[in-house]
Amino acid sequence: MRIDARGLFRAGGDEFVVAVPEGRGRDFARRLVRAVPARQIPGTHFQTGIRTGVGPTFHAASHAMTEARLREAARHYREVLAGPGTRAPAEDDDEKLP
Repeated sequence: MRIDARGLFRAGGDEFVVAVPEGRGRDFARRLVRAVPARQIPGTHFQTGIRTGVGPTFHAASHAMTEARLREAARHYREVLAGPGTRAPAEDDDEKLP
């Protein structure tokens, strides 16, 4: 996968923004996620990965990425709360997380 450096910007910390032509954002995000698999960091409970947000403006894409991060965190906490050997509640279950 090739990214033109003129369209790649560091947003801060370990977050980057890639500007792609209108209408190509979702396809680019899918290809990027497939190209960079999540990896467990040895000796920790942390893992690396890519989370994407797509939108017509930086603000809209940032909001979409925040929503994805919240959904991912909620899924993780459902699994932790369910404990080993039990079914984690589905996202649409009535249970509300703290």
